[in-house]
Amino acid sequence: MGRDVITCHILDTVVGKPAAAVKCTLYKLSGVRVEEISTASTDNDGRVTNWEKELTPIKTSDGKVAPGSYKIKFETGDYLAKHNEGQAFFPFVEVVFNIQNPDSHYHIPLLLSNYSYSTYRGS
Repeated sequence: MGRDVITCHILDTVVGKPAAAVKCTLYKLSGVRVEEISTASTDNDGRVTNWEKELTPIKTSDGKVAPGSYKIKFETGDYLAKHNEGQAFFPFVEVVFNIQNPDSHYHIPLLLSNYSYSTYRGS
């Protein structure tokens, strides 16, 4: 099975390792409407390469992802509490992004520490 067109990755920058077993939820945004598309948990390498449900609701008739706004919600609270003496400053992180080119792959990395995070468009 190949990777989905939208993937993500979490790196714990405090310990310099991937953040495993973090629940991630993918949403499609349409105006004020927020539609949950699928969920997955990061693997031992901190990656979600395939979502639990097919991404059919956001694909066009030719099988490409529909242009528009999307969001990934990273449920970071449990992970941070487990690795930070029971404390989690960020219970979750939401990253909103736009898909403009349905022929591209969209990878959303999250660099996470106890009191900060950053993200960028990966490859």
